[in-house]
Amino acid sequence: CCYALKDVELGEYCTTIDRRCFSDCKALENIIIPENVTEICDAAFQNCSSLKTINIPESVESLGDHALYGRSSLRTLSIPVSISEVEDCLASNCVSLTRVNLHNGITSIGDGAFGNCSSLTTINIPSSCKNIGEQAFFNCARLGNIILPSGITVIKAGAFYQCSSIEHITIP
Repeated sequence: CCYALKDVELGEYCTTIDRRCFSDCKALENIIIPENVTEICDAAFQNCSSLKTINIPESVESLGDHALYGRSSLRTLSIPVSISEVEDCLASNCVSLTRVNLHNGITSIGDGAFGNCSSLTTINIPSSCKNIGEQAFFNCARLGNIILPSGITVIKAGAFYQCSSIEHITIP
């Protein structure tokens, strides 16, 4: 890994950020992802603990498993409208993450997608969501009340396990 890397600006010919491309680049603070990127692969930014924000362009159609795993400085995350499924462990262990914005069009939240995001207080689960994976919100200790959409058909085991601040869940 490149331990001293702080800034990355990807060029116009880059369409894919490959598997583990910037994994464990703990000094990485800034990355500019151009609009022509369509895929961010598995663990691409795993454990990039200094990366506070990431602007994922609307052109991205695929965010791989663990793509943002362990980004301890990340505070908010917005999933672009081009994404229909939140992959397994996408942003798990992002302990400073407080807010996740999911658009209407998300159909599934994968296993452990936001597991151990212990500062997460707010997540909107859109009406298009049909499936919440196993331990999707495991140990989100500050997560408040949950309103599930009427079209939800599957809530897997431990989806809200150890979410100690939830006092009320509405299941239509």
